[in-house]
Amino acid sequence: YNPYYVNVDSAKATFLFWIDNTQCSTCHLSNLGFFNKVFDFCRDSVENVNVMILFTPSDDKREDFMDVAYYREREMPIYIDENDSFSKMNSFIPKDIRYHSFLLNSRNEIILVGDPTADIAIWDLYKKVVYSLENDL
Repeated sequence: YNPYYVNVDSAKATFLFWIDNTQCSTCHLSNLGFFNKVFDFCRDSVENVNVMILFTPSDDKREDFMDVAYYREREMPIYIDENDSFSKMNSFIPKDIRYHSFLLNSRNEIILVGDPTADIAIWDLYKKVVYSLENDL
């Protein structure tokens, strides 16, 4: 049993956090503190909401990243995009990392963009929208 996993087909919403290859993937992986807050919210406060943390490590740092990923605690799932497929498939996403956090609806459409790790008001907005999605379904 993994309390952090929700079947993608039944998810009402998905938090998607993308750590692209311009950021220090290993640094983010070593410090997942805020993401614990998101996972706890999804586990304890709402039902059927996914959290996806997607890493695209840079080529020159990939080996270090994979070492840290292998030995980290596996309490929460992470996803690794070794081929930068996410960026290629979503070329409309700005390079500015403030726009690399999303809330997706049940059809995987982006309904909210902004970095909730940077601003408590954005985090509160994410929670408000998730609660409204939960009540609508």
